[in-house]
This record gives sequence, C-alpha cells and structure tokens, in this order.
Amino acid sequence: DENSIKLTITLKGINKEDLDIHIKKNVLVIMVEKEISGESSHSKQSFMQQFLIPKNTDRSGITAEFADGVLVVTIPKPTKDKHEIQQITIQ
Repeated sequence: DENSIKLTITLKGINKEDLDIHIKKNVLVIMVEKEISGESSHSKQSFMQQFLIPKNTDRSGITAEFADGVLVVTIPKPTKDKHEIQQITIQ
C-alpha cells in the first residue's frame, strides 16, 4: 500500500491479552508480557520493541491486528507539511 507502512512481527505462543501497544511522544511501543506457569515454578517473559514515527503521522489512523501469532501494525504515511519551508522576504 502506497499510503501506509506495515510492521509485521511474529509472536508465537503469545495471546492478544499479553500485548500492549501505545504511542509515547513520537515512539510506537509494542510490549509483550506473558506469565508462564509450571508445576512448581512461575515466571514472566517480556519483550519490548520501539519504532520512531514521524511527527506529522495521523495517529488516529494507526491500526493493529493480531491473528495466528502474527501482529500487523499499519501506520499511515505522514502527510507532507506544506509549510515545511517558508521563505522570508528581506527588506
């Protein structure tokens, strides 16, 4: 898709409830925390991945889908700022 960027991450053995995806400032954060219980032991497995996103990205357009151990995050490509360069007249 020309209008978006797709991040695909394979997370085998992970449930949707183990995932936390959020944006902090201009960073997309994907966190996984899974509790593993055995007969006599109990432990946690955690994973975090961060992706820098452009400031002018439409955050409300970011979506995430998780199915069959595969997470796909779709990020709209940033819009071009028409006022990125503004010429100043010298008097």
